[in-house]
Amino acid sequence: MAIIQCEKCKKKYSDNAPECPHCKKNKQTEASPRAMLLAVVAISAFMGIGAILTPDFSEQSKEDPPAASTQIKPKRSGEAHKNLGTQSYSYGSQNQAKEFLRLMKEKPNRSEYQIQYTTEEDSVLLACNFKKDVLVRIHQREKGGTQEIWHGYIEERITNAAQGKSLNDTPVGKKYGSMQSF
Repeated sequence: MAIIQCEKCKKKYSDNAPECPHCKKNKQTEASPRAMLLAVVAISAFMGIGAILTPDFSEQSKEDPPAASTQIKPKRSGEAHKNLGTQSYSYGSQNQAKEFLRLMKEKPNRSEYQIQYTTEEDSVLLACNFKKDVLVRIHQREKGGTQEIWHGYIEERITNAAQGKSLNDTPVGKKYGSMQSF
């Protein structure tokens, strides 16, 4: 048994209690550290073994025109992570994308980027791997969650989302990702 502090009223109570006895805040609705750890493990596993489990999307399909072929792409290496702490449930894709772009600007030319935060409902992880050309968003809830995956046009997708558009928007039109529940 441990004594914990309520996030709402800041008073202390036993971690065995299902809710704060002072303000009745249900601790079950808070995103747990375990849920965040599960999300981080899931994305790390995906990024680490993704090359084995998924086809190589670095080759452009024949129907897509060359994307910015006149630009020289930077050599990328290393990782950049940012924990945004607790956010409101309505934080949304646009704010996620803005923070992601901010991290990319603060730590340029990394091969992998991750932002994570918690809400009252879930833990959220948005990550990309430029070497595998994949963008992933995971919503981990107390019981289950969702995983979304997009291939190609990472920077363009993030930039569009930061402007209020969809992560499905690319320079060659809509390129939808996939979603799985777990």
